[in-house]
Amino acid sequence: MKKYAYLLVMALLVGFAACTKQEQQSDSIRIVGSAQDVGELYLYDVVDEHYKFIRQLDTIPVGEDGTIEYENDSIGASIYFIAPASREKIQEALERGKIVFLTKGVNKLTWTSDDKAILKDNPVDEEYQAFILKKDELADQSQLDSLYALFYEARDRGDKEEMERLNNEVIPEQEEAGRTRVIEWRNGLLKEQRTDLFGIYLYYTYSFMRTPIRTDEDISNFREALKRFDEDAKASAYYSRMQDTLEKAEKTVIGATAPDIWGETPDGDTVHLTDFRGKYYVLIDFWASHCGWCRAETPELLKAYNEYKDKGFTILGVSSDFKRDDWLKAIDEDGAVWEHILMSDEVRQKTFDAYNITGIPQIYLIDKEGKILARDLRGEDILDAVAEHVK
Repeated sequence: MKKYAYLLVMALLVGFAACTKQEQQSDSIRIVGSAQDVGELYLYDVVDEHYKFIRQLDTIPVGEDGTIEYENDSIGASIYFIAPASREKIQEALERGKIVFLTKGVNKLTWTSDDKAILKDNPVDEEYQAFILKKDELADQSQLDSLYALFYEARDRGDKEEMERLNNEVIPEQEEAGRTRVIEWRNGLLKEQRTDLFGIYLYYTYSFMRTPIRTDEDISNFREALKRFDEDAKASAYYSRMQDTLEKAEKTVIGATAPDIWGETPDGDTVHLTDFRGKYYVLIDFWASHCGWCRAETPELLKAYNEYKDKGFTILGVSSDFKRDDWLKAIDEDGAVWEHILMSDEVRQKTFDAYNITGIPQIYLIDKEGKILARDLRGEDILDAVAEHVK
């Protein structure tokens, strides 16, 4: 009898081990656990971690007894934002939610009544949370928050002199000192060239996303760098994003033929980028009326246009505005006298995908045959690039 009992125990242990191993090797992301005082949780993709730009992906149901049982096999290991509010209440979501690092297999989540999200038995999330705490410590975020509070107090009492001192001297100095400490520390972590899941997060966020991809050589260098990561890292969302970005970037590196763009002019006509083929060098300016950085480039664009417009050169302003009136008003206010087009929603998405645009302004220079001569142009580089190529 004892022999059979021993065999039964061993069978149960083997079964448990096999189940645990299966959970760990699962291709899906599971979230199990409990949530207090919320009917539902919402899962968001983190598009920009620094500015907390998030995009809702899914709903995480919470049972009547507070239990969570959720599975998604269409997303990879990455940081995600979880909140007890949907995108219709985005401000509440941002205030109450938290970024966590979800990995393949089971993620044990506890959501407390005071909106604290805790992932248990997740070493990658533990390392991520420690990383964020250290970053805030080096940036001296608590001191910055105190200075911001002093600024608002000065504003409330109408003390313009104190507001100016804080805003122009004290706060920038504190921010710059903290930024320097963070960058030095972070660069030290990048030099370790870790090959694991947290390592690919660091590489994607603080190296890949901050390095322009301008040439075929840039693409080759990135692809070579990606070979070093281990299997868990290669199964992450970061690896697939980088591979997808590199594939798209091949179409818009220097020397490639610029994909066509088309839209409606202020006069209501339809204009294509290819309409300029064989006639003009074209500076393509991706911008929007609400983008202050975009409009700050207008003086440099105007210099280039005025100096070279009679030498087979023009500018095509490609707006991602949604409201036509805002677009027309900005063109008039800025004195942007060159050709402009406004894209439809469908064309906007296709164009941004074709050019792999994740942010604006984005400025390209192409030759009369449509070949890309320069890209990622800003400030004085705009006129310098035009002067180099347009004779």
